[in-house]
Amino acid sequence: MAKNYDRREFLRYSLFGIGSFFIASSPLKIFAASPTPNGKKGLTTFEAKQLSVQAKEFFYKKLYPEATAIYQQLIAYNPKFIAYYDGYAKVLSAQQKTMEVAELYRQGLQKNAKSSLFMHRLSLRITDIALGNQKAEKVFRAKYGETPLVEAAATLMLQAINSNKKNKGLYLNLRDNLNAVDKHNKQLEKKGKAQIAFSESLRTDIMTTTAVHEQRWTESRKSRKPYISENVDTDVEKIKNKHRRDKHSDKEKKQSDESIKKVKKIHLKHGLNLNLATKNLNKIEKYGMLILEESINDTDTIGKLRKHYRKNDASERLIELDRYLYLKNDSLANALALASTLCKHSNSRSAISETKELLTKISPLILNQPAVCIGTYYFTLAAVNMSEKEPTLARATLLEGIDKFDGRGGISYSLMERYAITFTGKDTTISIQILQALSGKKVNPTENPIWKYIQNYRQTLTEKEPSINEQLKPLLALAKIQKKTDAAGYTITTGEIEKLKNS
Repeated sequence: MAKNYDRREFLRYSLFGIGSFFIASSPLKIFAASPTPNGKKGLTTFEAKQLSVQAKEFFYKKLYPEATAIYQQLIAYNPKFIAYYDGYAKVLSAQQKTMEVAELYRQGLQKNAKSSLFMHRLSLRITDIALGNQKAEKVFRAKYGETPLVEAAATLMLQAINSNKKNKGLYLNLRDNLNAVDKHNKQLEKKGKAQIAFSESLRTDIMTTTAVHEQRWTESRKSRKPYISENVDTDVEKIKNKHRRDKHSDKEKKQSDESIKKVKKIHLKHGLNLNLATKNLNKIEKYGMLILEESINDTDTIGKLRKHYRKNDASERLIELDRYLYLKNDSLANALALASTLCKHSNSRSAISETKELLTKISPLILNQPAVCIGTYYFTLAAVNMSEKEPTLARATLLEGIDKFDGRGGISYSLMERYAITFTGKDTTISIQILQALSGKKVNPTENPIWKYIQNYRQTLTEKEPSINEQLKPLLALAKIQKKTDAAGYTITTGEIEKLKNS
């Protein structure tokens, strides 16, 4: 039967000891005999740097034997430089050689027993074996005892922290270790399998040690989201200016560019959201536009900007946003958005003529667009008619749009409400009649062509349970007109509104 060790014995006998099993299978067994370049006894610093660059090139080109030979030479040349081990570990990992990676760092730790970096790397690799490679885990434990490997890994990480208390990454990785074990045990529990043992005393040690960085771990690691500070501009500059290796193919370059763009966008969106919360219009515009420069079709950002500008009466910024989107992409949707915004929010003399030009461009294609675009087109065109003091033409425009939907649905309602309020002055009674009919009140039909569409709209509502909002909209519009013209009717309508809101 295999001997049982406690954690500290395990570390002493296994991680720091030279096991014959691993020495025999180690990828590093030829280190002592590895030839150096050009037959020299050693390497110059310049030669080592050049070889390191070459090894990386081989790795990225998936020339693993060539990369292996160079990394072995480099480690033999400088067994204290962990970057060489990290490079070699990538080569081994790319070939799914999990055990060899662990052994690589185990031997590195033997040569650098006080190095927190080697403790850290070996701890991570032991965790990988314990949680991700059942076969390797059995071999490892058969050789070095039955102590749970996850406990050995955690203990080694604690030692790394004691050796280097300033390295925040060690604390975060230690907390990762515990979280990974807990998640793995939950999966084992669901499968009805025995869980990995993890002592409560060690768990307490981990929680106590990592408490100082618990918030950062929760923000960046538990959710698997990158840690984002409030220094957005600084973070984005670091991302832009970070030194990166040369890419060997167009595909690789494209993937790298997309990855950089994605990370930048995360930080810029954080900056946008921070300033939306504080209502800093200048910075909202700044971060919003930076996001759109990276991704012009980011509908989430466009929606947030439009909503904020409308809510905070920033009409000029709203117009400039829609103009920017249209100039970048003169699609029908962007043209329609700009036309609608100009018509609603611009006071300039040229706004109406510009709106008409945009609508003329849109007109031949509008019926092939989504329903909301069709509704917006007719609504905006009618608004232009009204601004030019042509209510009859506006009503004809609205009726044309309503007919496209046969008077059914929310878009038809919006067009019919707009139709109603085109009646002003002595014709206000017609407006009131239409809105009363839309709200379901009994009104004698008239010769007005809108009437058949109102009946279709009401029929649609009776076929389902109308929402509170659908019931409120015509009453609110009715009350707005009655407030100026019919005090008694206004009182009745507002009473109905309050009753609905409280129901």
